[in-house]
Amino acid sequence: MSRLTHTDLRVSWLCFGTMTLGKPVNQEESSSMADLCLSSDINRIDTATPSPISRPM
Repeated sequence: MSRLTHTDLRVSWLCFGTMTLGKPVNQEESSSMADLCLSSDINRIDTATPSPISRPM
């Protein structure tokens, strides 16, 4: 873990990407993966939605 600059927050180096949760991964498996991350001290979770594909101008 590393400390976030100018704060007392500690952030894990690894990040859990949630893009596949819900579909194709069901609720039970999603919960299991999230629990595993939290029990492994992974506290950085990417919840961003996918961006649309940009088109050339």
